Amino acid sequence: MIKLATALIFPVIIILFRKRNLVSLGVFVAMMLPLVLSVSACGSSDNEGNANYYEEEAFSAVRAENEAWEDAELASEAAWKMLDEESLNELSAEAGATPKNARDSREAASLQLAALANVPVWSSNETITEAFARVRDTAFISWNLSDGTFFPRRSTWLYPDDGCFARAELMAFNLEDWGYPGVVKIFVFGNLEVTSQNAAKKPDGTTGSVRWWYHVAPILKSGENKYIVLDPSIDPQKPLPLSSWLNSMGWNNGSGTTILMSICPSHTYVPYDDCDFAIISTGNYDATLERQKYYLPKEWNRLVNLGRDPLSELGRYPWWLSLSKEEFSESKPCCF
Repeated sequence: MIKLATALIFPVIIILFRKRNLVSLGVFVAMMLPLVLSVSACGSSDNEGNANYYEEEAFSAVRAENEAWEDAELASEAAWKMLDEESLNELSAEAGATPKNARDSREAASLQLAALANVPVWSSNETITEAFARVRDTAFISWNLSDGTFFPRRSTWLYPDDGCFARAELMAFNLEDWGYPGVVKIFVFGNLEVTSQNAAKKPDGTTGSVRWWYHVAPILKSGENKYIVLDPSIDPQKPLPLSSWLNSMGWNNGSGTTILMSICPSHTYVPYDDCDFAIISTGNYDATLERQKYYLPKEWNRLVNLGRDPLSELGRYPWWLSLSKEEFSESKPCCF
């Protein structure tokens, strides 16, 4: 019962905190404290509670408009701590969590960051291009339309708002499974904002943007000693040099945004997970796939709201392909 009471109260606390409404927050806490204490005194062993809410809030990269990234991080951390002990242990075990996590390891973003020495080298640019296209285009997620028709889906590149942790982890898993060289993960933190044609439009109808307090993607090093990020949610047309990827989120582009950066093993999942290259985990594919599925309807609805055709774009004809329908059908048999 105490978990149920907490599940009802905690989301309100987060909302008030994120809106910086401290007066209302204080009043609300004063009103609810006797209820929580009375429920606690009952000694109920009820297992009710909204663990799914806490997990979504804890993993979410979303930063509200005009919200400082530090405040979004605090709300996320509070939700992380509210996960019940069993779930917390299970989620942490997915990446072998230790006190040194991705947040502990972050430093000011730099192309000379010492941790970049851990980035594996891919000697062939052709292999990089091929791997990028394959993780972007392969529809490996089982999903059905409302009428029951089987409609396999790609990762949610067209819903950049959230879910980067799942997209990055599935890329790492798939690249391993397909026999490509290894990758590691790059986490960035700050008042990150990316203009995207896949974001909800602004009130005036112009192209919108998405805001994050953190973002994560796989990174590798080319044979030409260039750091390359695989992130179709930012640019589905090509792998991005690290500097371009950072600039797309506000680094060194005149916006004055300060970005912090961590380089972590391939299966570091969320910012609270282990970022120690001496402790490398295999991750949890099934759990990651389920979390990615959570964002599939959101991606579909986003395209509908933008006046685009989800059946086409999420099917065989995503906008980034310049091929005709006939050419795509002939050249991309791997993907559907």
